[in-house]
Amino acid sequence: MAPYLVIAWTLEWHLEAGKAFEQRVIADPCVHIAVDAKGAYVLGVVTGSFSSIFTGDGFVLGLKLRPAGFYPFVKRAVARYTDQRVPLMDVLPEADEE
Repeated sequence: MAPYLVIAWTLEWHLEAGKAFEQRVIADPCVHIAVDAKGAYVLGVVTGSFSSIFTGDGFVLGLKLRPAGFYPFVKRAVARYTDQRVPLMDVLPEADEE
């Protein structure tokens, strides 16, 4: 995975009940794989900035792939994932999500 990976990243938050935090995110020309409490996802290249709202407690583990670094795993046009969040098992059914 080393030749395809830019960085592994994490995000963790703990907010008081009733509190929320909005995080603005700028566009990133790379595919990410992210795992949170709800599952594992492929996050396609994002073409514009967006916001995420955080509440309660949470944790995300992510892998940022190099530009064109996801193609060797899927062997099809990666553009189909642009601006998409797709369950990892839908993209790589042989992956062990657990």
